[in-house]
Amino acid sequence: TLSNNNVNCITEDENGDLWVGTSAGLNRFDYATQRFKRYFSDPDDLNSLGDNVILSLLVDKEGVLWIGTDLGLDCFDPEIEIFRHFKHDPEDPDSLRQGGVRILFEDKTNRIWVGTSQGLNRLDKEKQRFAHFLHGTNKTPLSELMDIQQNKQERLFFLFRSNYLMEFNFETEAIFPVPM
Repeated sequence: TLSNNNVNCITEDENGDLWVGTSAGLNRFDYATQRFKRYFSDPDDLNSLGDNVILSLLVDKEGVLWIGTDLGLDCFDPEIEIFRHFKHDPEDPDSLRQGGVRILFEDKTNRIWVGTSQGLNRLDKEKQRFAHFLHGTNKTPLSELMDIQQNKQERLFFLFRSNYLMEFNFETEAIFPVPM
């Protein structure tokens, strides 16, 4: 059974197994055995899940599972069953922005976009660092991200709760409002 009935997100991996994020743990439904395996945060085990409140899930093109939690971002290697953690560090300007990870998206160039309650981030997988994107001349963080989509022309769009749509310019690395 699931670790909790409050399901926040679900995704499928390359093996066809389902990953279910709940408010009390991560669950993997193995189709071969027809059973759930549960993963929980354990403060005494640095390789365990970073937080039990799972808000978003993504399996990238390399088959890596990314887990958005209330405390940050985790990356899971199912072969060795180890979680790697990315959290906000006020002393590190290249760390993940503060807040729960509500949105995860992989663009067509295999970059991972991470929307937290406090801003928009893009992960450089090779360097394990985050770029942050700000809005306007006052450079306020882009928060309350609702969705990310990329169209067939490879244009990348961001929808924010305040009913505004923005687009990413790959050449200038800037985000600008889409005229409505």
